[in-house]
Order: sequence, then structure tokens, then C-alpha cells
Amino acid sequence: LAEAFIESRYADEVLAALTAVPWSTGVADNHERVFDVLRDFGQRSQSAMPEGNVEAAAAEIDAMCAGDDDLAIIERIANAQSANPWLQKAAVALASGSPLSARLITSQLRRCRGLALNAVFQAELVLSTRIIRQGEFTEGVRALLIDKDKTPRWQHSAASEVPAALIEEHFSAPWPENPLQDL
Repeated sequence: LAEAFIESRYADEVLAALTAVPWSTGVADNHERVFDVLRDFGQRSQSAMPEGNVEAAAAEIDAMCAGDDDLAIIERIANAQSANPWLQKAAVALASGSPLSARLITSQLRRCRGLALNAVFQAELVLSTRIIRQGEFTEGVRALLIDKDKTPRWQHSAASEVPAALIEEHFSAPWPENPLQDL
């Protein structure tokens, strides 16, 4: 995917090259011509492409996320002792974030594993709708964006205190038929 990253210093050259392309009346032909132009600039930009965070931390991530015990996964991530600054930041964010959100995220990942994309979108809509109707989201917005005191008062002080019934409630549809049923 070298053509997916093009350095901004090439912006004028990309526009000039696209302007010079002999366009055709065929959509597929024009797509191919655009890709040819972008591929060239992408290859020139390849050495400037930043390294990804996930690939460098994949083994640590896999180890922290092993198993189906949501509480153990949350605990391992929140207490991670990694030399990787990106993982350190993730550990701090999880440890200071909403315990309910941590439980919902791990549950959602487990529940949606292996589902078709349309089913994942439908599940995401259910969860999103439930989350915004619940006070935890509002509290996070208040602490971070409104009062900016950065001291949210979460409903639960630890992930282990979140009742299973509350998690289940977030995954039950608030309507008889999902609005994304026809995806």
C-alpha cells in the first residue's frame, strides 16, 4: 500500500500530474490512471512513511489480550509494564478510563469476533445507542470537555465492580428491529 501514503511536499506535483493525464470516457480506465499517478508518488514517499504502532507491539498485545476472561485482559493491559511508549500510554488511558467502558469494549470484541461486517455494524449501533443513554458517557464528556477538570466520577471504581446485568443491558436492542437490518 505504498500509494496510500504520499508526502505533502508532493502535493503540487500530484495535482500537476493528475492534470496532465489523458483522461478517457471509461471510469475503470480513469481509476487505473489515477492509481498509476498515485503509485509513483507513493513509492517516492515510502521511506518517509512512519512506522505503525500495532505491528511493533503485536506480540505484547497478543499476550495481554489472550483468553476470554475480560477482567484478566483489562487488568493485564492496565498494569502493563512495557518499554513501548504507545503501550504505556494505552495502559494509562485504560487505567484512568471508565471501568464500564473497559468491560463493554472487551465484551464487544469477544461478541463480534467472527461476525460478518453488517452484523458488526448492527451490534455497534445497539451498543452506541445504549452508551449515550447511560450516564457514564455524559460524565466523561463533562470531565474532559465541559468542566475540563479531568476528574470523572465513574459509576464503578473498578472493572470487577460492574454488574454483569449492566453489561448485558448494553447489548440488548432498544427497538424491535435494528435500523441497520437491511445492510
